[in-house]
Amino acid sequence: MASSRIDELLAGSPSAAHFRELLCELDRLPAGELPTQLARAEAGLASWPDDTRCAGDEIVSGELVPGAMFKPSAVLVRKLEFEPSHGGCTPAFVLEIASAREFARLTILSLFAEDIDCQGAAAIVNSPTLAKLRDLRLGQRIADAGFRAIASSPYLLELESLQLSGTLDDDETAKLLADSPHMAKLVHFQWDGSLGDEGLRALGMSRWLRPAIRAEFLSCLDAERSL
Repeated sequence: MASSRIDELLAGSPSAAHFRELLCELDRLPAGELPTQLARAEAGLASWPDDTRCAGDEIVSGELVPGAMFKPSAVLVRKLEFEPSHGGCTPAFVLEIASAREFARLTILSLFAEDIDCQGAAAIVNSPTLAKLRDLRLGQRIADAGFRAIASSPYLLELESLQLSGTLDDDETAKLLADSPHMAKLVHFQWDGSLGDEGLRALGMSRWLRPAIRAEFLSCLDAERSL
């Protein structure tokens, strides 16, 4: 029976594979049993690391398009990441993610795909629903407007890891990021896009970023000068 397998999975070793199997078992349950089993699953998953509670396509009913419905089991997900086989998800679908109540306890969001544009980035970082995010990965079509939205967001107060990719045409945008209090909690900041000397210098001298992160940007600046 599905319920017995759910018990086995919850009692077993935490892993992303076991979590995805758990979601499949929950999908098989009659609608009347689902609320009780979801509550039991939530309690059983409490000690699992957030990165093992990872899903993407599995919690979407149908295609990754605007108006798509998220399955009830989406409330169990703590890391949302879509398979690279379809290049992520459409820009319009990103807006659905930003407003979905099912993701109010999401802590890791990885949308590192070509489909994430400035509008999508702004929707994500300005969503009060996603205020618990600790790890955010966005790219690759983000430009200045998207990065400015990240710098000025009022909701990224728990952010510890930030991975960005995109193109900056204005070093002033990098300065805005360097001056953003959201940078204070970061223990990991990876930039895979373009930055000019002024942008590298601004991040390297940021009063908010940790010394180790600042040193990485200053090292990149030194490398640029030596070319």
